[in-house]
Amino acid sequence: MLRQERAQSWHQRVSFVLVHPRIDFSGDEFQFTVRQIVGDTDIIKGKKYTDRECDRLMWNDLQPIKKAVDGMVKIPLGEYQRAALYSFTYNVGTNAFSKSTLLKRLNAGDVDGACEELRRWIYAGGQKWRGLMNRRDMERTMCLAESADDLKV
Repeated sequence: MLRQERAQSWHQRVSFVLVHPRIDFSGDEFQFTVRQIVGDTDIIKGKKYTDRECDRLMWNDLQPIKKAVDGMVKIPLGEYQRAALYSFTYNVGTNAFSKSTLLKRLNAGDVDGACEELRRWIYAGGQKWRGLMNRRDMERTMCLAESADDLKV
């Protein structure tokens, strides 16, 4: 079981950072601020969650996203590209991802072009949002990365 958790942990933590960039940390516990907005019914308002509890909740939330993305992507991708796509799809939804130019470019083999498409998804309510711009920049960096060295700032 521990080996399986470690294997899952990398994608969990990468996706967690990308999916939930606004978390209030205090000691070794933290409270969700973003998750409550998306309406998770498994979150108890005001409860403090440990890192392990948050990882488990995130892992459970990402499973349907992971399954959908993996089913739609027809070319082999690296773990960084997949993590970026999971984060993106978690944010925009599987329906939007399935109809996107990003997915079309990706399945045509244009990985770099698909990664660049992420920068187009920065609007909400017809307005550019700084938070979405930051998120898409993080996802784009992950999408274009070939190794952990590409992620160092």
